[in-house]
Amino acid sequence: MILIFKIFNLYYCFIHYLKATPMSDSYKHFKLVQKNSNFLEFEHNYNRLRVVVIPKESHKQIIHAQMVYHIGSYDELVSYTGSTHLLEHLLFKNFEKSIDGDTQNIFQKLSKYGATINASTSTHRTNFYSTIPANVFDVWAACEAKRMQYAPFDVDNKDKKEKHVVVDELRIGQGNPFQKLTAAVVGAAFDRSGYSHLTAGSIADVEQTSQERLKDFHDKYYGPNNCSLVVVGPISVSKVLERVHNHFGKIKMRHFERIQRDELEQNGPRSVTVFSKMPYSMFQLAFRNMEGKHKDSVVLDLIAELMQYDNVGIMWMLKQMNAVPSFGVINNRTTHRYLFQIVGALPSPNPKVEQAVVSQIWNYLTALKQQDTPEEILKLVKQSLLNKYQSKVDGVEGLGALATEAVSLGDVNDIWRREEAVNNVTAADIRRVANYVFQAKRSTMGSLMPEPPGMVDRPDPKAVGYNKSLFDTVYNQTRMTRELKDSFELPTRTNLSSNRYRCKFGILQHLVIPNISKTYLLLTTRAASANDALAKVTSRVLREGMPQSIVKDSEMSLFGSHNGYRLTDNLHSYMTETNMTFAMGSQKQKLTISLAIDAKHELDEAMHMLLKSMTNLPALNAQQVAVKAAMEAGQWQGIKQDSFAASQQKLTEVLFAEGDINHAESPEKMIDRLKHVTMQDMNEFKNDLFENGRPFAVTVLSNEKISVEAIGKAVSQLWNKFSGKDRLMEHPFDDHNSPALLVKSQMHKISLKGKSDGHGVLGIRVGLDKNAPAWTHVSLAINVFGSGMYSRLNKKLRIADGRTYGAYARLRGGQFASDSFVHVFASFSNASIENDTDAMRELWDEFVNHGITQSEFTEAKMHMKNSLNVKMDNLNNLVGLSHNTLMNNKNLNLKTILSRISATTFEDVNNAIADHLKSKAVVTVIAGDV
Repeated sequence: MILIFKIFNLYYCFIHYLKATPMSDSYKHFKLVQKNSNFLEFEHNYNRLRVVVIPKESHKQIIHAQMVYHIGSYDELVSYTGSTHLLEHLLFKNFEKSIDGDTQNIFQKLSKYGATINASTSTHRTNFYSTIPANVFDVWAACEAKRMQYAPFDVDNKDKKEKHVVVDELRIGQGNPFQKLTAAVVGAAFDRSGYSHLTAGSIADVEQTSQERLKDFHDKYYGPNNCSLVVVGPISVSKVLERVHNHFGKIKMRHFERIQRDELEQNGPRSVTVFSKMPYSMFQLAFRNMEGKHKDSVVLDLIAELMQYDNVGIMWMLKQMNAVPSFGVINNRTTHRYLFQIVGALPSPNPKVEQAVVSQIWNYLTALKQQDTPEEILKLVKQSLLNKYQSKVDGVEGLGALATEAVSLGDVNDIWRREEAVNNVTAADIRRVANYVFQAKRSTMGSLMPEPPGMVDRPDPKAVGYNKSLFDTVYNQTRMTRELKDSFELPTRTNLSSNRYRCKFGILQHLVIPNISKTYLLLTTRAASANDALAKVTSRVLREGMPQSIVKDSEMSLFGSHNGYRLTDNLHSYMTETNMTFAMGSQKQKLTISLAIDAKHELDEAMHMLLKSMTNLPALNAQQVAVKAAMEAGQWQGIKQDSFAASQQKLTEVLFAEGDINHAESPEKMIDRLKHVTMQDMNEFKNDLFENGRPFAVTVLSNEKISVEAIGKAVSQLWNKFSGKDRLMEHPFDDHNSPALLVKSQMHKISLKGKSDGHGVLGIRVGLDKNAPAWTHVSLAINVFGSGMYSRLNKKLRIADGRTYGAYARLRGGQFASDSFVHVFASFSNASIENDTDAMRELWDEFVNHGITQSEFTEAKMHMKNSLNVKMDNLNNLVGLSHNTLMNNKNLNLKTILSRISATTFEDVNNAIADHLKSKAVVTVIAGDV
């Protein structure tokens, strides 16, 4: 069980402090419901609003706050599916009628503070969440209290624009093969309960849902007695309770009844097949599982982990044979009994392939029922699952996301209690649970495959003149207690320090945050080969093969049926024991290695194990190399059908010369190059890996106990192994000045058949790299135009016109002294995509010709600076952002970037628009069924 020791000590001190401290007024309005060293839960005496406070350190003093309403798609009746999700969208609207003289919504109130704001709907809850600076909690609470009291949309206005947005989101989901198959599987698996449809619902139901019904739904279910307010981060309990009472204390309880919808018993196997116009094949084998509060639901979590675990999991084995190129095993822990899902992509639509794969899975499940899982394997799989749990509690956002689901289940303590439950699971438990869950009578088999040729569509009821084919019919119609402390002692504010060093291997950037529990490392340098296809295949071979490499001596196999599979002696076992993650990737001759490990383990030992696994990497034959290349090519095949990826690739192809770092390779060219990767090429690249003499750029984030010398020793192992010659240069990367290219305004269309939606895209080349101060000015301008819900783009295309689910603009590129480009994109219905893209172009022309307003500048500048601070509170983001600045310029860092933002003026931004965007050629790309 993971304990937050610092918080425990503070809480212990707090109890003793309580005895000598009078109770604050803020507590008298609440009663304490639950408390332990991890959290405190209260209930308001007047309206029964639940308040959960989870103390968590944050080096940027960021908190995660959310409202969890205990209402979701499970509560929707037939013909009203998707209405909860639709209401979630509408509750972000401005107040059409002023209630207190203020019509602004939460985006407009909090955006300038850099807040991350969003919402989600699930089967049993709808939550509205924000990641914000702790000092604006009062502003957030005021916004949420207002949203609880009043539906912020005008029923009389019959505003249908947001419906178009939600329908657009549903259309996008229809192109997702997993979502399409899952919708069919749940429809077949459940008869009566609200689990028989997905949260998004059906397009037809969303389109017919009235505003009046939605307002009535809000009035009933969005009250304090059906809500939990959750705060995670460095904030005092007394402050939270005081603000909550001030804003929510007078809101009355709501009265509602829930309909009993218990599911009927399943008494036989079920199956469903879905044809798709897309070239995807997929299977899903699902079983009704246990409710989330049942202890056996944690056993099923462990079985899901076991089925995917390297060397022993059936899904891992099938992937190695390329029988299942990608997979997932999901145990859904919900309020009632839902599904345990085994999902996999198939390399062929041939039914015999699916039959063979599913047969192997059934054999594996039978073995789980009949044989005990070896204790050493069980220990490793438990640790692997616990590592995943732990990784989610590292930051306030991750812990907040866990709190969402725990509160939805009915007990926030589930976050910590399930870890204890995992440790208590035995091999006998796995056999027992497998025996009653994995029964054919409780199974539903789903298959998705390409539509066979020769299918003839039925006449479309929406077609012009269809009514003439119907018989004429005439219808006759009519119309808190004393034991609470006065205030919670805040954790000491932790500050980030950063230093850069010249080392024999290159440049080291060491970031230090006291007391953090993990060490993060990012290392980037130039790859040994300019052949990007070869580098991608080799990176795949290494990152998938190294975990199986022998680094110890013992041996173990699962059920005695897989002789030769070593478990306790390979790198993967070491990674599980030390909670280590490792990844390797290559792009444009840039090779990056990332590593994260629990701080109590030595970075030097971790690097030694990585090198040992590289040395002991099992040799591949030519056929196995071809399989790896085919798997890599399969991902590029998927890009060909992705309207967003295809349109962006075309954009860079037109804006930049072929050798430019910003020029994205076409899928066709990359697939062709992958076909020509040979075993000899791969072995030569693997043995060299890095370009000789090329220095490393290394960023390490650690606590104060890890010295620069220890880091240098660890990284030097890699340098000595591959590049141990003298450095031939100071920086890992050469400048990539973008070759001049005459770009004219032009239009390109990419035809992608079988999808109901596509992407309209605009591209503008900008002659600035990230090191130029003016890059910041242009970036701020682009944020005004296309960043966030209330950007110029979304105000018109989404909110006013309802044309799109989302329209955005980003300033991309600019790495290593290369030029940049503005990327404007939006998802549109194929029926109107050309007109919608024209409307987006008109907004761009207006923007570059007239610039931005003073008020837009003021808010965008605040948002740009504060959002960077919010992002940096996440440690993975902090490492990535810091490493990116190091690679671009050894003298540039995040502090400099923040200073540039602070120094930016209104005139700077409008001058940058005039100098770098106005009168520039615009490349338009439309990708869809056109």
